[in-house]
Amino acid sequence: MSTTILTITGSDGTGGSGVQADIRFISELGGVAASAVTSITVQNTLGIQEFHDLPASVVREQVEAIVNERASVLASPLMTSPSGYTMDMLPEASIDSS
Repeated sequence: MSTTILTITGSDGTGGSGVQADIRFISELGGVAASAVTSITVQNTLGIQEFHDLPASVVREQVEAIVNERASVLASPLMTSPSGYTMDMLPEASIDSS
């Protein structure tokens, strides 16, 4: 059985980074990708024009929904955001954030 890896990061509509790139990378490693989106960007290959952070409560609900369904989840600590998301906001469940 493949390991579920949860990436918690922003969206990059160009696919060059963020959740889109993480999902591709996790899949290439043979893992099962799951994601919680922290921010939505308005961007192209020249840069970010705007970003909109999701409320921390919504990010937490995304994480809880995934963790509650999966027996074991590895969380990717990519939660950098101006809103200050931290690993402390994750539910106390079967998450290995190492």
